[in-house]
Formats: sequence, structure tokens, C-alpha cells
Amino acid sequence: MAVQLIHTVSGETTYKPGSIVSFSPAEEKRLIEVGIAKEFVGEVISPIESDFEDLTPEQYQEIFNSLDKASNMEKLLAAADLVGAELSKEDRKTKKAVIDRIIEQDLDEEVLEELSKGE
Repeated sequence: MAVQLIHTVSGETTYKPGSIVSFSPAEEKRLIEVGIAKEFVGEVISPIESDFEDLTPEQYQEIFNSLDKASNMEKLLAAADLVGAELSKEDRKTKKAVIDRIIEQDLDEEVLEELSKGE
């Protein structure tokens, strides 16, 4: 079974309302009972893996530097949120963690585009 979230669920990963996720049967039952999720009936398709592992250290550093130089932490977070980056509370504490998550989720180009709109 899978569930569709009605509210944000935070833990190691933060899931937004509307996300369709699979947890243990006991956890899914608990989320439904407390009104955080509803049962999802349908096919669950795994997300496409990012190409993060395929980056060379040089490519990663180049992308990291572009994001780091493009803006301050506040604007970077706002742009990341606008493009749908999934960031935990822990990720939001440092600029490095935010940039790492953006790169891992292959959202660097979208974030840079959002940042350029604000110039």
C-alpha cells in the first residue's frame, strides 16, 4: 500500500502535501488514523535517480561554486523552494547543505534561473 500525504511529514526526508509515499504498513496506518495521509490506490512509480553520482569532482565543484557565488543563503533557499527542492530542517541550516541537496536533486539550472530573475 502507499499513502498520499495531506500534510507535510518531516524526518530524515521532508515530504510535501500531495506526495505519494510508501512507509511500513504500521506507519502508513498511523498516518491515516491521525489524518496526515490518506490511502492511495494506484500505481506508484519510482522517481528518476539524479545524475549526481555521475558528476566528476571537478563538475560538482563547478556547479557548487556557481550556486555559491550566485546568491546569499536567503535568496538561495527561496529559489530552491520555488523549484520544488526537498530540503529538511537540517539542510536549511547551512548554505553548503542547501547547495548539496540542489545538486543531488539535479535542480541547479532551475535554481540559477530563478536567481537570475531577481537580478
